[in-house]
Amino acid sequence: MWEGFFINYNTGKTVCIGLRNDHARWIAEAPNAEKLGVVIAKTKFHPINNRDEFLLHILRLAPVMRIRGHGLYVTFEFDSKTMKQPYRAINQFSIKYLVPVRMLHIVNWAFRPPRVLDIFVSLFWAKMRKRK
Repeated sequence: MWEGFFINYNTGKTVCIGLRNDHARWIAEAPNAEKLGVVIAKTKFHPINNRDEFLLHILRLAPVMRIRGHGLYVTFEFDSKTMKQPYRAINQFSIKYLVPVRMLHIVNWAFRPPRVLDIFVSLFWAKMRKRK
């Protein structure tokens, strides 16, 4: 998988932004943010000049997760003190989109330093199947 996505992990709404779209530029446009059910207020961070700061700002304000495929692994980034809803969203997304990905790279920016979890998919799938 190489595409980019956003998920509103409170509602489960998932939007594919395609292969070439940049996450910051995409979500900075109000109609795109509305597709996720979130409103992006004006911020001091510019989606192009301050791309990383802008994305972290969005992840902190809204219940959204940034997803990007990198071939054999996929990165999930979010900012949440609780893990239940983000992990549920990752599970649902993975079942729908991620075969045959081999690794999930999960980054939770709510903690300093950020909590990073790399899961090899065979272990992840076995654990998720037991929960059903």
